[in-house]
Amino acid sequence: MNNKFKLGYTKAVVLLAILLSIAVTSMNCVSFVISFFNVRIHQDILVSISYSIPFIVFFFIIKYQIKKQKLSFKIYNEPYSLKIYPLMLLMMISGIFITEELYLILPKNIPFFEELYKKVENSLVQQIDNPDSLIFSIIILAPIFEELFFRGFLLNGLIKNNIYPIKAIIFTSFLFGITHMNPWQFIGGCIIGSVFGIVFFCTRSIYNCIFLHSINNILATCVVLNKNYLIEHYNYHNYIYNNIIQSDYLTLLLFVIILCISTKILIEETEEKWKCWYK
Repeated sequence: MNNKFKLGYTKAVVLLAILLSIAVTSMNCVSFVISFFNVRIHQDILVSISYSIPFIVFFFIIKYQIKKQKLSFKIYNEPYSLKIYPLMLLMMISGIFITEELYLILPKNIPFFEELYKKVENSLVQQIDNPDSLIFSIIILAPIFEELFFRGFLLNGLIKNNIYPIKAIIFTSFLFGITHMNPWQFIGGCIIGSVFGIVFFCTRSIYNCIFLHSINNILATCVVLNKNYLIEHYNYHNYIYNNIIQSDYLTLLLFVIILCISTKILIEETEEKWKCWYK
């Protein structure tokens, strides 16, 4: 009988490091090939290729190793009743608002954070200039590849290793947040990543995670595509931080309660599904 595919904390970190290394290497290789051969390629296609190559290479390597070691590995995509989708969307929306409230509280007017924030904002503005690549990469590619890796691969392997689900979800969400490379998206990555992790554990469906991730990115993209909103958003954050920060704690508490209640209901509604992890 084949052994089950399992992961520990250290191995999960190593695998993420390998993926990031492949990403850096592939970006340099693509840039070199384009420069050396003087290849003219549309920016949208270049972004999509650079983003996709690391995941594709990594998945092929892992597939080869799993087959070589004769391990049993399955990325779950079990169907589920449509009645839980409003519940999952409520969880995601609550997570978005919690992220927003924490984002308001995070300081931006101290030297390091102010400079970093401007770099993040400039990066978003540059993405606006290429909306096609922004939409395709963030709404289509990112949900598929990132969910397959973080939930379908890392979280799946940790749970199969009998690591307590909450610990596994928090750990993979932390790694997910780190890959966004800045404090603001780190917070969002951890919180939204936790929501995706809970959904994956409860429903045993990677499709649900990809669906929610795509919806989340669509909402984020709608904000990014509005240049005027970026400017207003920045001023709004400073105003909130300097004047009415206490009201944010009440809003934050409200959405934390909503998220907790909706999560509890989802766990109860999907009990038969998530108990299959332990069979």
